[in-house]
Amino acid sequence: MLIRIVGCNKRRGKEREILKSLLLSAAVLLAAACTAQAQYIEEKFADPKLSNWSFHLPHQYGNVGRLVTEKDGGQLVLGNRAYAFLRREFPGAFTVRFQWQWEDMGGGVAYADHLCILLRATGSVSEKRPFLPEDGIYIVLDAGYGTLNIHKVAGGKVERLVEEKRIRLEQDEKKPAIPAGKWHKVEVVGDVTAVTVSIAGQTLTAKFEEKDVKGGLVGISNREAVGPPGPHRSRLRSLEAFVP
Repeated sequence: MLIRIVGCNKRRGKEREILKSLLLSAAVLLAAACTAQAQYIEEKFADPKLSNWSFHLPHQYGNVGRLVTEKDGGQLVLGNRAYAFLRREFPGAFTVRFQWQWEDMGGGVAYADHLCILLRATGSVSEKRPFLPEDGIYIVLDAGYGTLNIHKVAGGKVERLVEEKRIRLEQDEKKPAIPAGKWHKVEVVGDVTAVTVSIAGQTLTAKFEEKDVKGGLVGISNREAVGPPGPHRSRLRSLEAFVP
């Protein structure tokens, strides 16, 4: 009789160990799923509160808006050097993808809008014109001339990291190199020492030292109000940001 009880207890002990192992595996899988979800942002700009974002308007002419469309849910509209920062920080490796277009306000090539992407930043922005960031890796595409540059910013000082690239999608050289009113695909892939930006299938890569950057914020802005047209507006849609 005693032998039977011991055998039964042994079986129950094994069952408990198996159950513990299964519960532990389930907990690990759940934690991994939650982590993956936390590291992935899909932004359709359909949320009126824009809860994934914080905004910085360094002067009175900056503005942020949201357009609701039937096709893509919504668009974020940035005006006159308005900064939109993702609340989620990406201090290590990351990928950001979105679509961008600018509005032609009649200023021609010289006064076309700029697409500005800020990485590895603290979110500090100068209150003095032209309202540039104080730190981070700063990518600038001039839609008029088609120049693409990657800079390092430290203490408000801007330093070009690599020779600029020229992108021309418009054949008529009297018109802006990047056509207005059309959506252009943008992808930025970065880590702690390098960044690659791809716009309309053309890429530019720059390297930097980890000690040269302080933060983990990702921000997007456009050009400040300049020239005869005065205001400048860009739009974003269908953004993804994630840790690979």
